Amino acid sequence: MGLKYPVECKNNRNLRIQNAGTQKSLYALRAIFELAKCSKQGPMRIADIAKAQAIPRRLLETILTQLKQAGFVESCRGNDGGYVLIPSPGKITVG
Repeated sequence: MGLKYPVECKNNRNLRIQNAGTQKSLYALRAIFELAKCSKQGPMRIADIAKAQAIPRRLLETILTQLKQAGFVESCRGNDGGYVLIPSPGKITVG
């Protein structure tokens, strides 16, 4: 795929993904891309991200928790809750 790590946000936050070639790290990038793609639609549910990107739901839960701890996503509770990308999609670079 030619992707390089870390994923870097221009607000000086770095998401360091161990073993860049692992399937889990690629799933993390795909989750970020899905959230960026749908950022104007509001919070996305885990099930919707998992289905859109073919990511196992249980693994995605772990990945999103790590992304939340790193400051890249925020969770929203309630019926319309889900996850949103914190930085503007245009400010995220890969490589």
